[in-house]
Amino acid sequence: IIDDQAPPLSHLETIRGGSSILKHQSACPFKAFATLRLLARPISTVEIGLTPQQAGTLLHKSLELFWGKTKDSRTLNAYSEKELEEEVGYAIHQAITSEHTFSHDTFLLIEKKRLARLLKEWLLIEKQRPAFTVIAKEQHQQYTFGELTINVQLDRIDELSDGSHLVIDYKTGLTRLSSWFSSRPDEPQCPLYCLPNDKMLTIQGVSFAQVKAGDMQFKGLSHESS
Repeated sequence: IIDDQAPPLSHLETIRGGSSILKHQSACPFKAFATLRLLARPISTVEIGLTPQQAGTLLHKSLELFWGKTKDSRTLNAYSEKELEEEVGYAIHQAITSEHTFSHDTFLLIEKKRLARLLKEWLLIEKQRPAFTVIAKEQHQQYTFGELTINVQLDRIDELSDGSHLVIDYKTGLTRLSSWFSSRPDEPQCPLYCLPNDKMLTIQGVSFAQVKAGDMQFKGLSHESS
């Protein structure tokens, strides 16, 4: 008996996973079925210090809090070196305080120093951009792909000087734009943002923000330099 057809979705079944639904399906339909419908998960491993997921969460939260106060490129460029260091330190402190899963002071002290270096290096890249205003951080939006409705959380949306918008997706590792363009894309998240959305934004471009020590850069596509 060849059993290679999964049961069809019923109206009582809700699939959650945001853009990972498309990512898993693109990589391997069986993995998508096992992960999203059978809810299969790998056994977690013991980590010394913060896990990569925890470190990524702190980075996202720190940047969210920093831009929540700084708001635009004009304010960023007006900071003195000391003011910038203080704002970065405050954002990191608030990010760690808001996460109640971290308990080991020694590891957190190391992570604070690492994040401070990382964010200050990254903000030098942000200073090189034309004028922008951060209008949304960690915003929930809904996209429709065929008959599939996907709820996602956008890391950041910038409004540019012409009123159009740039969607930014933070990444702490190496990124490749080629992952968007194959017949079965490895990273469909950013291309998904170019579809019509429930906020009716005028998306001029989408970009990875590669926040990786020693290799900081934006990687994306836009109609004009942004």
